[in-house]
Amino acid sequence: MLVLSFIIALVTNWSCGEDDGKNESFLSKSFVTHYYFPDTLELIYHEKESDTITVSLNLHGTDCAISPSYHLAGCEEKERIFDSLMIRYADTTYNKEIYIGGNKALANPIDSISIVSDADYNANHIAGSDLSDIVVFEGSVFGCFVLHGYPEDHRYNEYYDGRSYYIEKPLSKFLAEDYYLWEAKPFLLKFPMPSLSKVHHITFTFVTGGKTFKVTEELDFSK
Repeated sequence: MLVLSFIIALVTNWSCGEDDGKNESFLSKSFVTHYYFPDTLELIYHEKESDTITVSLNLHGTDCAISPSYHLAGCEEKERIFDSLMIRYADTTYNKEIYIGGNKALANPIDSISIVSDADYNANHIAGSDLSDIVVFEGSVFGCFVLHGYPEDHRYNEYYDGRSYYIEKPLSKFLAEDYYLWEAKPFLLKFPMPSLSKVHHITFTFVTGGKTFKVTEELDFSK
C-alpha cells in the first residue's frame, strides 16, 4: 500500500513535467518543451551595486502546456495546446537531445512593457516618462533562437553573447523577435544612477496574452 501511494504521488508531481532533469535527456522535436501562461508578476528582489540598481522580476505561471515527448498520463489537453504553440512558433525541427527538465517559455509574446517613475529621473526623463531607453534587460529569450531556425553560425552567437538566446540591452533596442518566447524564469532590469531625484517609485507594467501585470517598487539610490 505504501508503494502504491508513493507511485501515485510521483505521477501527480510529474503531471505537468515538473522535474529536475539533471541526469536524463530525450530527443526533442522542439527546442521549447513547456509553455507557461503567467498569472502573476513577481518582484523577487532589488539590489544596489555601485551606481546601478538591479531589479529581478518574474512573470510566473502555474499552468503549462507540455511536449508529448514526456508521455505523461492525463496531459492530453496540455499536449494538444503545446502542439498548437509549437506550430505557431515554427519550433518543429530542433531534433536534438534535451535534458528532461526541458526549456520552459512563456506561451504568448510580450505585447508591451512600460517602466515609469513617479519622480524626475534626469533632464530627459521627468516624472511619468517611460524609462525603456535607459533600463537594460538581462535574460534569456528563446524567440530569437527559434525563429531564426536554431542558428549556430558565429556572427549570430556573438550578437547574442555566445549563448544563442541571451539578451543584454536596453528595452528600447528590442527587436520584434525579442518579445517572443521569454524563458519562464526570473529576468533582470538594470537602472542607472539618476541625476535628479534619488528616490523613485517605479511601476512595471507588462502586457501579454491579453492580460496586464503591474507591480510597483521603491528604488532608493541614496543608500
